[in-house]
Amino acid sequence: MSNDKTSSMTYITKGSILDDPELFDAAEREVVKLKVQLFDDIRQYIESNKLNNTESAKVFDVQRHRIIDIQKGRISGFTIDYLVSMLARVGLHTLEHKAA
Repeated sequence: MSNDKTSSMTYITKGSILDDPELFDAAEREVVKLKVQLFDDIRQYIESNKLNNTESAKVFDVQRHRIIDIQKGRISGFTIDYLVSMLARVGLHTLEHKAA
């Protein structure tokens, strides 16, 4: 076991971790919030169309493991451009969708 204090520290935040200025600056916070919203839109599309992972991968024209990453919330491996492109492939236009 390491004696490094950071390995055993627990950081407790109140509310959303995205609102904690020690973890994210304003720009990072907005990028993460947007990615989370895009993930939610993709997941909602998959759920409402009752698609399995293989079907979802075909519809979004991505590899199956990318769908699994989205379902597990692994946002670090995705760019906003990539997620917007996925949604556009199924006819969802993010800005129009949010403005409605």
